[in-house]
Amino acid sequence: MAFPSTRSAGATRLLTELNATRVSLIDERNGGERRAQLVGRVAEYLLVALIVLVIAGIEVGRWYFRTPPQPVWVCAFAAGVSVYAALRVWLILPQLRVLNRERESTRLLRSAVENLCSRGYVLFEGVTSPRGWSLGSVLAGPTGVFCLVPRFLPRGRDLTERILHADNASLKIGDREVMADPMEQARRAATGLYELFALEGLDTVPVQPMVVFPGWSVEQAADFTDPEVLVTGDQELEQAVRSTAIHMEPRQMIAVSELLEKAARRAVVPSLPEAP
Repeated sequence: MAFPSTRSAGATRLLTELNATRVSLIDERNGGERRAQLVGRVAEYLLVALIVLVIAGIEVGRWYFRTPPQPVWVCAFAAGVSVYAALRVWLILPQLRVLNRERESTRLLRSAVENLCSRGYVLFEGVTSPRGWSLGSVLAGPTGVFCLVPRFLPRGRDLTERILHADNASLKIGDREVMADPMEQARRAATGLYELFALEGLDTVPVQPMVVFPGWSVEQAADFTDPEVLVTGDQELEQAVRSTAIHMEPRQMIAVSELLEKAARRAVVPSLPEAP
């Protein structure tokens, strides 16, 4: 996040500059995906070069040995290459479908966060706690401060599946529990953020842990009415954030924004080399 080095003279200018920050909750240039694309391009070019070299070798052999055309084994070679290419494409297609779903989920999540930022909310990334722990992404606005923990889960063939928020201890997809306990991760992040606020005298600022599942719909059990952690999909994110009963005063918003700005800067400032 890029901010001016000097403090803003007024609250309006400060919040305007913060809201003008480019939202980057999710990095669009995934390293693994980019590497796979480059490797695929290299393999494609090498395969084309191999085919061209083989054709050239056949022509040189016919000229040197003065042999008549032999279409049978040339066609057999072409058929083998075609079958191999078709097999590779068949194996890659499921991976492409997964990547396309993840990309669409990322786009929807970014769109939801950008829409919130246009309504007075501010996104801070790379926030660290006083103990040096990474708190991830923090969204601050009129309805409080939210520790966002995004979780990307691949979908199966059944696109009607939903995530069930059954209680404060478990999340389920059908009869399967969501692994790695994302709600506990959100609780720890919220605890670290509250400690950061308490050190600056902002212990009255509400901090809400939140888990977001892009590309999924989340439903809450009928007999479960008091969740400690908000769990939502990308489409319900804005409504979940704006419908909380908490309201933060403008002076609190300014103090929180300045503090989170410092914490986010501290996370990205490289350490200076020690003097010899």
